[in-house]
Amino acid sequence: MAIKKLESVNRILDFLEENIDENHCEETEKKHLDALFFKQGATPPLSVYCKPEEAEMLSNISAFNNPEVMLHNELLRSETFGNVVNSVRIKDDYPLHIRSNHGLATTLSSVGGIYQLNENATPWAIPLEESLRDYRRKWENKPYDIGNNEVVRKVCDTYCYMKERLAEYPKCSRRIRLTHPDMQGPFNTAQSLFGSNFFMELYDNTEDIHWLLDRVTDAYIELFYITDPLVNNYTADKRALYIHGAIYPGRVLLKNDTATAMLSEEHYLEFCRPYDEKITKTLGKASLHYCGRSQPFHSRVIMMPELQGLNFGDPQMQDIDAFMAEWNARGVAAVCWGYHQPPEFLPATLLGRSTAGFTLCCTINDIKSASEYVKRYRETGLEGLRP
Repeated sequence: MAIKKLESVNRILDFLEENIDENHCEETEKKHLDALFFKQGATPPLSVYCKPEEAEMLSNISAFNNPEVMLHNELLRSETFGNVVNSVRIKDDYPLHIRSNHGLATTLSSVGGIYQLNENATPWAIPLEESLRDYRRKWENKPYDIGNNEVVRKVCDTYCYMKERLAEYPKCSRRIRLTHPDMQGPFNTAQSLFGSNFFMELYDNTEDIHWLLDRVTDAYIELFYITDPLVNNYTADKRALYIHGAIYPGRVLLKNDTATAMLSEEHYLEFCRPYDEKITKTLGKASLHYCGRSQPFHSRVIMMPELQGLNFGDPQMQDIDAFMAEWNARGVAAVCWGYHQPPEFLPATLLGRSTAGFTLCCTINDIKSASEYVKRYRETGLEGLRP
């Protein structure tokens, strides 16, 4: 079925084709790489997440099923993950990228899970009514048919469509990266299948839990191999990837929100880290994202040989001194420090410290103020972000 092109997307792409500065894009990538890999004297790049007008966004339920609508929304994504159009306007250090944004529905549905679409929100997981033991009996001798899964097909079709659509605009095609979909992490996906009941199984049914996590991890790796050829999100030197509002060191981004928020040190070491390590041993170096407050044991249990970067969904909840001692000193980068925070958070936490290994971001409500802050940061560094 032919997909109708939207005049709004034509206008956006016309604007981007005229205004994307390719030299600036190359400089932006270099700034991120220099910072992420602790190059001496590197200045941390600053991405400003400036949200669009609500009226500019289209239905995300329509976008789930229509790649042209998805493309519209991705180019105007909110302050959560950056905004391609606004960043081209203000020329901050946001690396231009979009994705097939089907949320956790992609990984969840690929392992037999159920999701619910919600307007103005990402898909929600609906816990299965069957028990873990029943689920295992159902799937133990039956492979997941990931390549033919309905949502995975939508994801792949969306990437193919986006690539074809951007090809009509040479600069957009070269400079707006298509990035991996939201892959979550093995523990997040496994827990989403069963809801809160999953945590009781950690105590009562460890054999089936390990069976499930192993299956979900294999599914993660298979899904990666399906989608990876459809994206172009690696940096020129292949050391890092465009994803999740930034450039991250490594080849893959793991999301461990549930594990870091809910697991003890012992349970994290048993039920989370081995499966993350299986992914990194198979796919290569990685970065990791989680929200919430870090616990004292996190630096011990999260640290893997292949881990190169951390992204905190709630940097205001972190102990910056502990981060510097436990992570920065060991060569792990802080990606998008300042996530969801106003610009003054950055000087408040970093002035007087070494910023080696940091990339920065902040959220500003209007584009005029965003332009002013970018200019001030260029001229005076962190001091320019004070109120």
